[in-house]
Amino acid sequence: MAPADSTGPETTSVEPVQLHGGGTMMEHVWLRGVAEQFGIEGGLRQLGGEYDLNFRGRTSEGDVIVKAMRPQGEPALVDQQCAAINHALAADPTLPLPRLLPAEGNRFWQHVADAQGRQRMVWVQRAFKGIPMGEAGPQPPAVLSELGALTARLDLALRAFEVTAAPDAAKWDLTQAGWIKPHLDVLDGSRRALVADIVAAFETLKPTLDTLPRQTIHNDLNDFNILVEPRLGEPARISGLIDFGDMTNGPRVCEIAIATAYAILDHETPEAALAAFVAGYHGISALSAEEIGLIWPLVRMRLAVSVVNSTIEAKSRPDDPYVTISQAPAWRLLENPAIDGDLMGVRLRNACGLPVTDAAGCIASWIAKQRGSFAPVLGRALDGLPVGSLGVAESTVPQNPFELRAEEARNLGTNIGITSEWWLGQYGEPRLVYTDKAFRKGLWLASNRRTIHMAVDVFGPAGEPVRAPLAGKVALAENRKGHLDYGGVVILEHRTPAGDVFHTLYGHLAADGA
Repeated sequence: MAPADSTGPETTSVEPVQLHGGGTMMEHVWLRGVAEQFGIEGGLRQLGGEYDLNFRGRTSEGDVIVKAMRPQGEPALVDQQCAAINHALAADPTLPLPRLLPAEGNRFWQHVADAQGRQRMVWVQRAFKGIPMGEAGPQPPAVLSELGALTARLDLALRAFEVTAAPDAAKWDLTQAGWIKPHLDVLDGSRRALVADIVAAFETLKPTLDTLPRQTIHNDLNDFNILVEPRLGEPARISGLIDFGDMTNGPRVCEIAIATAYAILDHETPEAALAAFVAGYHGISALSAEEIGLIWPLVRMRLAVSVVNSTIEAKSRPDDPYVTISQAPAWRLLENPAIDGDLMGVRLRNACGLPVTDAAGCIASWIAKQRGSFAPVLGRALDGLPVGSLGVAESTVPQNPFELRAEEARNLGTNIGITSEWWLGQYGEPRLVYTDKAFRKGLWLASNRRTIHMAVDVFGPAGEPVRAPLAGKVALAENRKGHLDYGGVVILEHRTPAGDVFHTLYGHLAADGA
């Protein structure tokens, strides 16, 4: 659906409809009575819309939105949208949802004949400040966390509302997204293969999806149905959640996937953006590990539906820019090679404060019980070795924060005053040595980058043998030659007596030894 409640630039613009104060009457003069009824002054500006007509007008009490449903629209669907909004506001009065203006009697809509004499249902609501998020551009994690929290609050507010999905909403029901499979021939080459893989993954997870509890969900919190109010010197504020025309009954994880699919489009750090939203949602309404594991595959499936549907629709509506408004950014996200989908579930669990695997607690407990029984990794005791800090507060390496020189890397200990050949570097330490572009979280030299050291360093003379502390099998052994990469690296796979799998990693080894 389309942005119908924002103050920003319209998705589709036409000449204002002059309803008061003289001037030539334009094609939407049939709305004169509505304008007079609600005290709209001046003209109406037409906004975008997939099927229905949306206008913005000014009154003495602030701007309003006039919505006109397609001819022969079903009154029950408009009644349902109005009822859902009022139900949600009764449950959570501070939600940023449209405030509806009564039309006549107890109804919020009325029938109005358009220029062709066709009956349309028309209703009016207060407008929000702000612009569609799709026009404002990618938002920082703090705003996406707020959006996640608002989405959770909306889902909680709609939990007891009973909905009958509109016929047009069926193709956007993510639980039924497999409908695109017979239509993949509208795509070409590698893109067809990519979407086919996404559909196959969806078919694998669908039995799990079908077991989750269902409730009424908005079902279309795309970036043009979320309004943001830009603020000078601080992040934007979510000012409105609009357009309830695609409501359906489905698992709440589908609501999350739909909202995040659009919220992370063209984001410099899509993984961090997704994690911020999910953590915000989880903070209000706790998610299970099973639900979290479904989010990324469902995000991809929603975008697959979007690109297939827009390609189909564009053939019959080639002059309508709304049809393909999200297609290019959707492809950029789906084809982004920097996103590690295999680790996305782990990242999202971590963002929500959950163990990265279901077995994490059992593995940690087993390792703790084995303390003192592991074989030595090196040929000498490590107790009593000096510990050096390469942290931001203590180390001046590198002198150029954008480049770690080879000479600096070879003399890390000397640079911080350590003269011993053997010494230890700390785990979890924020460091400035991650200067290579491989550590960046974006395209630019000044982009955020990884700074936390995720291992214990043991510095010693070259040629010292490195041994495994416990039995395992080699999962990986290679020489990683990239600048500031591991060099020789070995990963071992281990199993506890209960069968839980974990891994140990040994990096910066001699290339021939690894």
